Amino acid sequence: MGSEADRLNNQDQPRTVERFTVQRRINPREANRMMQRMGMQVKQVDDVTRVIIESASKRIVIDNPEVAIVTVQGQTVYQGDLAQAIIILKQKKTS
Repeated sequence: MGSEADRLNNQDQPRTVERFTVQRRINPREANRMMQRMGMQVKQVDDVTRVIIESASKRIVIDNPEVAIVTVQGQTVYQGDLAQAIIILKQKKTS
């Protein structure tokens, strides 16, 4: 058995508490309700065959993407699965 001093010293030591989170699956209907409460709308865009993103230095081509339009508090974002992206670096034209 420890002394009173040992007991007091042990109180000063940080205690480790193991915590874990349990993730449960949310059914689609419940997910839609939660998104509506947050002011979020998601609309799938079907039959998209290609998405092309162009900048001054490159061109990104995405074949057969899954695309959704997400609107949150009036802000619209186009979101997609970019599994098949091809990046083409543009060459500078010389005169």
